[in-house]
Amino acid sequence: TRRGQQVRCMAQLYRICEERGMVMNVRRQAQDATFRGAIVQEPRRGYYSNIIIYEDFASLYPSIMISYNLCYATYVYPEDLAKLEGTVTTVVYPADPMDHDGFAACNAAVKASALPVVRGFTMDDGRVHHFAQTPNTGVVPELLRRVLAARKMAKRAMAAAEDPLARGVLNARQLSLKICANSMY
Repeated sequence: TRRGQQVRCMAQLYRICEERGMVMNVRRQAQDATFRGAIVQEPRRGYYSNIIIYEDFASLYPSIMISYNLCYATYVYPEDLAKLEGTVTTVVYPADPMDHDGFAACNAAVKASALPVVRGFTMDDGRVHHFAQTPNTGVVPELLRRVLAARKMAKRAMAAAEDPLARGVLNARQLSLKICANSMY
């Protein structure tokens, strides 16, 4: 099913590009052979005297992509970044997501900049990926907005549906939209 989901995502991206009169340019880059995903640990049953806080963020990664305008269309390649020197403000965020002071300083620098901004995001391995912050929404954030809005509508319709069959169909729709949104990153 991975291949089918990839085809679906690409078809949706092509559709938005066509609406905007854009052509998707594919620039091949060397890919690392390894990929490290998130670590999910099984909970341990037992009595805990300390408070345990569980937080579930609705569409966390799609929301991050929307808020920072992370997209193929806004990605700045290293060789292009050097050409922009002096014409943009480059702000590099810390690799540690718990570095609240570092993120606050970066966000303040973005707001204070009179020049266009290029945001850099540091990966665990030290590499930095840069994205231009433009007033125009990138293709991926636009797609994610549409998918999340459609999911919200399906969830509302599901809550209002009285027929169990209709509720089941709407639940399947909202779950497929969730998978689609989470497949974009």
